[in-house]
Amino acid sequence: MNLLKVNWKTLAGFEILYKILSFTVFTPLFLGCFHGIMKATGYNYLTLENIGSFLLNPVTVAGLLLLLFLIVLAGLELLLLKWLYAFHYFTLEGCNFKEARKRSRHLSKNHRGRDLLTLLGCQTVLALLYFLFLLSVAGFSFYLYGISNHKIELRTEHEGIMEVTAHRGASSFYPENTMAAFEGAARLGTDWIELDVQQSGDGQIIVLHDTSFKRTTGVAGNTWELAYEEIEKLDNGSFFDSRFAGEKNPLMAEVISFAKEHDIKLNIELKPTGHETDFEKNVVDLIEAADFADSCVITSQVYEVLERVKAYRENIRTVYVMSFAYGDINQLGAADHFSIEATSVTEKMVFDVHNAGKELYAWTVNTEENIDRMIEIHVDNIITDNVTLTKERIFLSRTGNLWEKYAKFLQEL
Repeated sequence: MNLLKVNWKTLAGFEILYKILSFTVFTPLFLGCFHGIMKATGYNYLTLENIGSFLLNPVTVAGLLLLLFLIVLAGLELLLLKWLYAFHYFTLEGCNFKEARKRSRHLSKNHRGRDLLTLLGCQTVLALLYFLFLLSVAGFSFYLYGISNHKIELRTEHEGIMEVTAHRGASSFYPENTMAAFEGAARLGTDWIELDVQQSGDGQIIVLHDTSFKRTTGVAGNTWELAYEEIEKLDNGSFFDSRFAGEKNPLMAEVISFAKEHDIKLNIELKPTGHETDFEKNVVDLIEAADFADSCVITSQVYEVLERVKAYRENIRTVYVMSFAYGDINQLGAADHFSIEATSVTEKMVFDVHNAGKELYAWTVNTEENIDRMIEIHVDNIITDNVTLTKERIFLSRTGNLWEKYAKFLQEL
């Protein structure tokens, strides 16, 4: 312990150097290896649809590289433990480095456990100080950047267009995917309504999220097993509240008529079950028959659905819905835009998508904190169960975020 007190400056310098090397060498090296594996296996992006095949393809190489990386890090820690006292012998007693290492190993031989705990404690404290230092530098840099680029200022004018989509209608207050929910969303002033569509047993395009009617109607039947004549008799509202008893699963054509009447755009998500006939064609035909192509997008979590839509009608706008996204998603040519689960959305991703001339929707964003984050990184469309809160946060971001922050500061005093 006394030796540590004498050599704390040297040890601190070594630790700082170690952390810098970790950030500048080891982390980039690991990421470089990962990207190298993606390139070697022909993957430019990763989504939930292809990540399984990616992991199966390079699993041996990736496992060995990861193991090697961990071994190198563990080896460095062990070497540091053995050579802990070498600084003392090298700097104060004039030994050469080889002799200093030898004496250090001998001195620490009987109390390496205690030395390890002391070393880890020092590393933790230094890492915390280093993190606080980086945080303060980053914060100050961000402040200067905001001032120089007019991002931190009193804004009183409308900036850009960020739209709000009601997820399955106003589904927090009404049974999802029903006309009641869509009417409620219209009253809340939503820009878009998101709805899920499937094909019934007799080929009708109906609005429903699950493949089964069990959750929303209590009837254990699948969409492809019932004709619409049977489906429209089901009670699709009582599961939410008895006040909505008798609400039915509407046809997509009914929702389009309603949207046209109220000047609302539609996010139509296709949910294929594998039992359809000309599913994509029928949906597109309904859109074109209503002259509604400019006021809607067709979305799906199945990329092949978008490919079939584009093969049938190139002009129909398509959106690829992803729970997870990594890499260059802009190479997915059948997707005009992207709808990504909010926790996967980053500022760089939004920038890259915009740079490719596409838009990025974020789902499902319900808390004030997450809504504000989506606003700050400039997504194009926020899909939410809370239309009112989302519109309020967007309005505040346009009309004076400094006043809001100042008010919050006063409230917290």
